[in-house]
Amino acid sequence: MTIKINLTAKQVLEGITAIVTGVNERKASEKYDNAKDVAEYPYLVRMAITDDKSNVNNGQMLNFKLKKVTDLKAGKMIDFDKSSIKNDQVNLWANQRGYVQVSIKGDEIIAG
Repeated sequence: MTIKINLTAKQVLEGITAIVTGVNERKASEKYDNAKDVAEYPYLVRMAITDDKSNVNNGQMLNFKLKKVTDLKAGKMIDFDKSSIKNDQVNLWANQRGYVQVSIKGDEIIAG
């Protein structure tokens, strides 16, 4: 049985400040059959949570698949209470060790 949870980036990122740790161009892989996804969202941005107002997720990593990465580079701090993600989608998935990961897609991060 599968359950689909509808979340917005605003719900997931409320109260979080994060630092960009990497901005990379994604590469399609036959193994993952992701050519269409990579073509639509060509950039992968990784961030580490530096401040979570709920004190639950400090140090956790976030992944963003984006269409544009204007002004995003390693070391940039993003306060998500003052920022938004245009046309966002949130996906939850489990890795091979059973940990649930969060992946957020969107057009771009609009830093506030």
